[in-house]
Amino acid sequence: MENTKQSIEAYIQYLLNNKGYSMNSCQSYQRDLNQFAKFLAEYEANLEEVNEPFFRQYLAYLHQLKQNKRSINRKIISIRGFYHFYIKKNHLEMENPLINIPLLKTDKPLPKDLFMEQMKSLMIISEKPYELGHRNQCIVYLLFQTGMRVSELCNLKLIDVDLEDGSIRVLGKGNKERIVYFKENAKTLLKEYLEMIRPRLLNKDLPTDYFFLSYHGKPMSSRSIQYLLQARADVAPIPFKVSPHMLRHTFATNLLNHDADLKTVQELLGHESLSTTQIYTHVSKKRLKEVYENTHPLAKNLNKNVNQNH
Repeated sequence: MENTKQSIEAYIQYLLNNKGYSMNSCQSYQRDLNQFAKFLAEYEANLEEVNEPFFRQYLAYLHQLKQNKRSINRKIISIRGFYHFYIKKNHLEMENPLINIPLLKTDKPLPKDLFMEQMKSLMIISEKPYELGHRNQCIVYLLFQTGMRVSELCNLKLIDVDLEDGSIRVLGKGNKERIVYFKENAKTLLKEYLEMIRPRLLNKDLPTDYFFLSYHGKPMSSRSIQYLLQARADVAPIPFKVSPHMLRHTFATNLLNHDADLKTVQELLGHESLSTTQIYTHVSKKRLKEVYENTHPLAKNLNKNVNQNH
């Protein structure tokens, strides 16, 4: 069991230091692998004794625990990746026991976006003191105008934000860099934040180059941003549930609804796969028909010929 623990720890450090995974992701992987290690210990099995039939026993065990399909799929991915690392690191001749284990089919729920009235409510400053209200306004504007993940916004450094250019260098998943943009109204807010607000929030005893700071001068957390968004939504004329990801989805949906191409949206969101971006496409039947009739050459020619014949 100790050897298994050491191997798991080595894999987590590899994900953290070599692959650039976030701490949250690594903690999820570690929980999945630790659960699998306990199952091995109960059967007095070691890592190299695991084969496909044995792993299917583990899947049956997860079903008995009434784990949902998404949770089970995450565990399959975690353990499959671990075995790939473990076999390669130890120069083993064994085959990855999960190589033929498919992921369970799940229905992908579409993320929710916000109506414009809800977005307007989020842009009304309701906090006191003024410093926090202004800082929160900058956060809402950036989430909506850039489509950044909340973790990316929390990790922003002063050097990442270019006020003159209206752009931000974002370090996304897998340490991949991309550039996102913000509008003039956000630029004005950010400039005032940097000149007037951030110096008041900064703890002189704990200097930091993080862009957004808490009331105590510490870097903002994802949870605190979730809280401030919900606090604004709670005092809206019609209160509603909100999350940082909903602003990201609203950003993407608005771009696509205003004819931005999918590849551009993919780049701005920092998606590795175009298929991930496609979940943001909500196009009405009317819009689909318009695009088809305006772009399909045969449809155009047929319409033209029909009109000429009449």
